[in-house]
Amino acid sequence: MRSTFQAAKDALRSAAGLSFPRPQAELALMVDASAEHVGPALQQRTSPAAPWEPLGFFSRKLDAAQVCYSTYKRELLACVQGIRHFHFMLEGRRFALYTDHKPLTFPLSKAAEPWTDRQCGHLSYVAEFTGDIWHIAVQDNMVADTLSRPPQAGATVPAVAATPQTLDYAAIAEAQRDFPSMQAAGDSSLTLQLVPFGTVRVLCETKGCQPRPVISLGHRRRVYHAFHRMAHPGTM
Repeated sequence: MRSTFQAAKDALRSAAGLSFPRPQAELALMVDASAEHVGPALQQRTSPAAPWEPLGFFSRKLDAAQVCYSTYKRELLACVQGIRHFHFMLEGRRFALYTDHKPLTFPLSKAAEPWTDRQCGHLSYVAEFTGDIWHIAVQDNMVADTLSRPPQAGATVPAVAATPQTLDYAAIAEAQRDFPSMQAAGDSSLTLQLVPFGTVRVLCETKGCQPRPVISLGHRRRVYHAFHRMAHPGTM
């Protein structure tokens, strides 16, 4: 049991923990841009055969004007934003910049084309730090790709996926029928509706981003423990 618990801790630490920067390690800045966000990730590896280790993550929402940029402009902006965010770790160091937008690998190594003033400024800024820009396949750029597509605030999330699966939603729905607070359904300040939870429909307050089930007294402690253990596993 102890070894299993230790293995679980090691897996969590290796998946999400940041590595300690090593001066002699190979540096790589992975960048990506979506329609609304940019997501650079800084990584290092101690040898060509070693796995990449994360040093830092960054994600930023584009403003109203930047959302209207072309794909090329957004991907170039991701390069600029990534270097600007991690400049204290990149300045004076040799590093490679990886992008899944192949056209970005050419501008610094070919004759000048009629770039816009903004593009010229961005390319000049990138060139101050590195001219080593490489194309990477989308499936190999998953970290930056994920950072450029964070969950949207207010996005509709299926109720079952956002709640513990250990709850008996059928019993909760059945208890709602005789619960005294159901008398408040006619109150104009409430917006109660039946919301599907798997194969069961549960009465919920729907004012807000997520539906909130009306829980009878007999189920409240069980629901509390189920949600609390999602963030604090262990005994209570």
